[in-house]
Amino acid sequence: MEKPHWHKVLLAARQWKSYPLVVGLLAVVSSGTALYPFMPVLIAAIALAPARWPVIYLSSVLGSAAGAGLLAAAVQTLGDGSFAAGMQWIGTAEGWLETRTLIRDYGDYAMAITAALPVPQVPVLVALALAKTSPLTIAAAVLVGKCVKYGAYVLGTEAVIGLVRRVRRALGRGRSGSGAEQR
Repeated sequence: MEKPHWHKVLLAARQWKSYPLVVGLLAVVSSGTALYPFMPVLIAAIALAPARWPVIYLSSVLGSAAGAGLLAAAVQTLGDGSFAAGMQWIGTAEGWLETRTLIRDYGDYAMAITAALPVPQVPVLVALALAKTSPLTIAAAVLVGKCVKYGAYVLGTEAVIGLVRRVRRALGRGRSGSGAEQR
């Protein structure tokens, strides 16, 4: 199985000073196009450079918010007809009906809620953009939601990395200790 292109980018860039910026740009592309999910990118980025997690977290949150704002602006610029013509799922998918219900019940907060959950954010973003919600409002809502979501994933990834390090140290000591006992 071939690794995704973003994985190759992360491997190539992990030693660069601009590595967090590269991760942030991957977040912009992911959030602005929905071409790939960003969570695997974030987890891999943290695993490849665990000491840089605070800056990676910040660039990921800001990148996702920027991508969402750009997508919202594009939707508003293209308008209802042009955008809907390229997205056949808008009027038919069950998820679209759930999106409309979520927006009806929570208004602009629906974007922050969706951004914080492990669900696609594009339907809510598109619906809010078509309803003429400001792209800055959408970006701010995504910023809040991603702070929560990415924060949880980063902390979880850091906890797993720490656990693996402790286990490796314990296993390393156990082997050297048993060898000393046999002499």
